[in-house]
Amino acid sequence: DTNTHGVDIVVSTYTEWLGGTTDWNLAYNNNRTEVEKFNPDTIGPGRIRQIEQTTPETRWNLSANHTVGNFRVLARLSFYDEWYDSFENDVFGTDAVFDSEYLIDLEVEYRIGDHSSILIGGNNVTDNSGQKATDVNNLGFNSATILGNTYSQYSPFGISGAFWYARYRYNF
Repeated sequence: DTNTHGVDIVVSTYTEWLGGTTDWNLAYNNNRTEVEKFNPDTIGPGRIRQIEQTTPETRWNLSANHTVGNFRVLARLSFYDEWYDSFENDVFGTDAVFDSEYLIDLEVEYRIGDHSSILIGGNNVTDNSGQKATDVNNLGFNSATILGNTYSQYSPFGISGAFWYARYRYNF
């Protein structure tokens, strides 16, 4: 049996400045999962630690979405607290606690008349892939990279780095 408890807080407001309006949003999440009851014949300490610690306990993001005339600019800063990974379920002792990380997303949109717009943007524009798996197991090698896991398999934001995109939208 597990027990997950936490809190979600969302705060939104706006500011009129720089010739337009900025919508500000702060979303904060803190969760904790605890394994309270288990059968030791079917689940061991390594799996319990995976259940309890593979997702960051704290996550938040702050975004500013500014509109002036036909332009809209979005900037978002996201934070992910540290998390745990065990690459072979603690069989050979390869486990790691991965550092907290920050990501930045940006978007610029231009409205063309009343029905269409063009947009360019990027998620994780600083190209953060996260911390590499470097821990050596008790057999003397890094089984994470041998298994193809250069980065944590539980990374809360993926391992592909920056993602750039463009969009044309027409509303009928």
